[in-house]
Amino acid sequence: MGEEFRGGATLGPAFASLSLGSRKESETDIIMHLSRISLLALTAALGAVTMANNNLPVNQILTATQGDELSLVSLTMTGTGVVFTEEDFRRWEDARLATGGKTYGWIDPIKRDMNTSGNKYAVNPDRRDNAKPMAGESSSTGTLREVFTARPLDYILDSEDCASWCLDLKLGAGQYIKNDSNSKTPEIAILERGMNSDLKVKAIVSNGGNVTTTKSVFLSRTAQRYTNFNMDTLEIAGAQKVGVWGLSLDSFGPIEGQVIGLQICSDGSYGGPDLVGVATNAVPEPGTMIALGAGLAALARRRRKTA
Repeated sequence: MGEEFRGGATLGPAFASLSLGSRKESETDIIMHLSRISLLALTAALGAVTMANNNLPVNQILTATQGDELSLVSLTMTGTGVVFTEEDFRRWEDARLATGGKTYGWIDPIKRDMNTSGNKYAVNPDRRDNAKPMAGESSSTGTLREVFTARPLDYILDSEDCASWCLDLKLGAGQYIKNDSNSKTPEIAILERGMNSDLKVKAIVSNGGNVTTTKSVFLSRTAQRYTNFNMDTLEIAGAQKVGVWGLSLDSFGPIEGQVIGLQICSDGSYGGPDLVGVATNAVPEPGTMIALGAGLAALARRRRKTA
């Protein structure tokens, strides 16, 4: 186990919540409410900041498209100039979930709790009440690929209070998370439903073909910021607040190599975090860009010869 660095921050003031699943409103009313939030551009007050997670208040602007489907327009880390878009939540191309002595891959079907009658599974995919059903809906299953590549406000990874699990999220080949060399700005944003749970995160690093992990960073529930969005899913009886942690790569200490993914873990004392989405500023590795440039140059030479 790596060294663990803990830190926290106080919550900013709460805002009028937006609830999509527990409120008896028409589709038109919901779209109108979302439009108001887009126009108002609500912000949270600046609170305490720690180097452990560099968590800063946020402003989340939402827009409704195609009826009940939602698109995340932007997640702005107030005071930093950092903005994450929906595409930043969908950069992951592989994952492994280890829990209860079992390991699930990117497209492996994972059994789901489909209603509020009981929590049979310690950690499982879940969906927002009005979201499009998962591919395995009829067999009560979902996949990690659906959770981390669909719209970030539709599917989540739900866990129970007593659950222990570890999730390895990896970017595509030739991609890495770029360090902006500023410990006050986050390269990673993690959304969690409930705002009453903790997480532990490590960076997955590739260096000369060797893959290792950094020391762990503890993300306290008190360090989350409210995103001005509430989420109700099949497994719970009412909408709950969605919070966010902002995480700087500098929190992991000196890193030799490229950060190609994240290891996100919970244990029985963390309160059962519900992972809504993980955003990052992934870019191509330098070698990939050089190879791409060389390929384009060769193509241009061939075209000139043909001409």
